[in-house]
Amino acid sequence: MVKKEEKHLLFIVFISLDSLLKKLEELDRTAALYRGLIKYTRWVIIRMIELARIHRSFGDAFANIGAREPQIRASEAFTKFGNAHRQIDRYAATLLETVRPVPKKTYI
Repeated sequence: MVKKEEKHLLFIVFISLDSLLKKLEELDRTAALYRGLIKYTRWVIIRMIELARIHRSFGDAFANIGAREPQIRASEAFTKFGNAHRQIDRYAATLLETVRPVPKKTYI
């Protein structure tokens, strides 16, 4: 037979396990949230790289049009517009270098 003291001790162990299990579930939810954030951040970074490439292509195309345009004012406008798009590409590259993820083998 189980003594009264042993029952009390078992009750305390079960309560402790229950609180530990709840904490573990909370940590699992937090880990899932962070995994989702990392996945979304990677998606955003990839889309930023693609958008920067598109801006660079637009910049190159408009600068090319500006270089071939016979009218001076139109040539300057196309060239300026092309340079603006190239500058957006440079800003995106700077931003991506700034927010570059920490290497996976870094121990914090």
